[in-house]
Amino acid sequence: MIFEVVIITIDSDNIPNVAPMGITKINDVIVLKPFKPSQTLENILNTKNAVLNITTDVEVFAACITGKKEFDLEPIEGEKAFRLKNTISFSHLTLEKFIDDDIRPQLLMKQKKVCQLNEFLGLNRAQAAVVEGSILASRLKMLPIKKIRSEMEYLRIAISKTGGVAEKKAWSWLEDAVKNYEKEIKKKLK
Repeated sequence: MIFEVVIITIDSDNIPNVAPMGITKINDVIVLKPFKPSQTLENILNTKNAVLNITTDVEVFAACITGKKEFDLEPIEGEKAFRLKNTISFSHLTLEKFIDDDIRPQLLMKQKKVCQLNEFLGLNRAQAAVVEGSILASRLKMLPIKKIRSEMEYLRIAISKTGGVAEKKAWSWLEDAVKNYEKEIKKKLK
């Protein structure tokens, strides 16, 4: 099973990088599979550390995909790492093993520290729709635009029926990203 989380890494200058990512868990091992090249991969290979954030703040997912870089982060006490301020829980991860691949290497990570900060109230369809929409928007250059549009139209139902202000705001960023991509394609075809 793949779980959608937010991974925060730091570079050699202690500058954080925030990235949504699907992870798997095999026994006590967290498996990350970042694409090559990526800042997340580079940072983990250099520092051997990452912070896994479990959050229902879907604005973070949409912001990452649409190029917005302002995140509310907090340093983790006693660690050279950051976490999302508004997170349900976070885990400080350390790299145990690197399995190289031309496209998506595997990073086998161990949980060093796990902190539960907030209550998980339950699943929300609009939040799930924003996460799925973020994945679609991240694949604009990989998938046919008609498929993306069709799936986003269906997901929009959950946004309108069950979404709050944050979900609707995040969804608008994703729709703008898709519209802007379509405009770029049309310009290239002229």
